[in-house]
Amino acid sequence: MTEKQYPDYVQKMMEEAERLLMDEDDPGPCEAAGVCFDILALFPEHEGAQKLIQRAYRDGALIRDNRRALSRLIDEWDDRPWQQRRRLALSFGYVSRWDEKYEDLLEGFEEEGEGPGDVKTYLRTGHLQLLEDYLGGQAKGAESAWQIFQEAIRVSKDPHATMFWV
Repeated sequence: MTEKQYPDYVQKMMEEAERLLMDEDDPGPCEAAGVCFDILALFPEHEGAQKLIQRAYRDGALIRDNRRALSRLIDEWDDRPWQQRRRLALSFGYVSRWDEKYEDLLEGFEEEGEGPGDVKTYLRTGHLQLLEDYLGGQAKGAESAWQIFQEAIRVSKDPHATMFWV
């Protein structure tokens, strides 16, 4: 599909993402990337959205802010494997806008760690798998945990809330 074959609203979304990225008063690289991820959810092959996401995350101010925030929590010299995974997770958390968009999905959960009731067993099993490997400094468990989480999403009555929990 060429750029001209996409619906008009996709072009408007790209223009909004570009505006968010270029705004001199209040640049929003994460917000711009979020708009592009929305486009990619509909049209995974959209090259313009892919390239704009890469530009957004190469923003110098974003990189400096992220590095500064991480250095407050993890010593820069600490190169242990589990600290590297923690850096990646924290970095993702800093640039993610998922929680702002889907906060209403959390209203049904009584406790913070609780997920949708119909797949609690799956979510708990996957969480324990991740925790076991995280504490043991291993990475292989993430693959088996991901398989468990995928099954939870597949069988859940509310797959969006399950994805949010994961």
